[in-house]
Amino acid sequence: MTTQTYTVDSAKEASKLAASNANLDIKSGACLISVEVQGACGESIISDSKSLIDGQVLDSELLSGTKLRWFPKEKLRFVSKCSAQARRALNQRGISFAKGATLVPISQLDDLITELHEIDTEFKAEVQNLRSEYENTIEDHILNNKPVEAYIRKCSDEASKFASRFTFKVHPPMAIQPLFDGDENVIAEEASQTLFDEISSEAAEIYQKSFLMAEKATSKKLKPVYALRDKLINLSFLDSTVARVAERFSEVLNELPLTYPLMGGDYHKVCHFLTLVSDRAKVIAYGKGGDELSEVEEIEEVEEVPEVDNALIAESSINTEDNPFSDNPFGEAVEQSSSDPFNSEFIVQQENVAIDSFAFDGW
Repeated sequence: MTTQTYTVDSAKEASKLAASNANLDIKSGACLISVEVQGACGESIISDSKSLIDGQVLDSELLSGTKLRWFPKEKLRFVSKCSAQARRALNQRGISFAKGATLVPISQLDDLITELHEIDTEFKAEVQNLRSEYENTIEDHILNNKPVEAYIRKCSDEASKFASRFTFKVHPPMAIQPLFDGDENVIAEEASQTLFDEISSEAAEIYQKSFLMAEKATSKKLKPVYALRDKLINLSFLDSTVARVAERFSEVLNELPLTYPLMGGDYHKVCHFLTLVSDRAKVIAYGKGGDELSEVEEIEEVEEVPEVDNALIAESSINTEDNPFSDNPFGEAVEQSSSDPFNSEFIVQQENVAIDSFAFDGW
């Protein structure tokens, strides 16, 4: 049995050393970490079943049977929930690297390990609860599905065996050590390009979900914007292009007032900057020395409408009946409401979480 040598305390020490180093590179400033989440699906294929196709019952060697849910799905949702939490924790601090791994700044390792440890504790508590309530859950499931009782009893596992199929595992952080000379620069460049991909994608998502149809922003709504800035700052050691974009991000956010909600010109400044960052080509061009992220928002000029003398309109309407060729043949103009019944504020908040780097059994 192996002993885990990396702990929250050891992660804290590593984070302090990395944070105090002003000359970080990808080898001294980053590590690779991955999380594995597995859970039973609660389904089995009944091999001796028959299939109904086009109204006919078929029994053939070509048919592989049908799936039976012998364990209620709602009792297993904690697996996807904890997976999503872990994925967000990794995405917030690092970038995807290779297959299933995340490149994380060592300076953030302390916070990351702490958060993953909390998710692991929640996951294990859910598994323990599932195991203790296993028999009752099966019996309740049978009561609600009497016609297939025999098959549910046939497919169900023992409680301990079923619980053993649930895993939340944080693999030990690994150092980045290229085998061949020169590959370090290649890895750093690929990592910076991946970072720009993720930053632009996340900026576009934030803008679409929280800013597009609104006119003000609370501190909660701005939290993911500041998280993007922090992600850039923490990974700015990758190369000078990342550092320049991170500096521009800080400049924009530092100009904002500290009071909320954010409205008016300050609000639209954030909206405009998010649209600029959503364009990956502009982000890369700015990192290389351009001014693409410094573009001023184009404000559409509103044409002035001359004031109308109501007295002249009234006088003209009095003579309309005597003059059939009057410029106002319909008499006094009807005042139209300028209110827009569709000018309502909509704030759409939705979270789509990708968990493709986790392994699942039947999920």
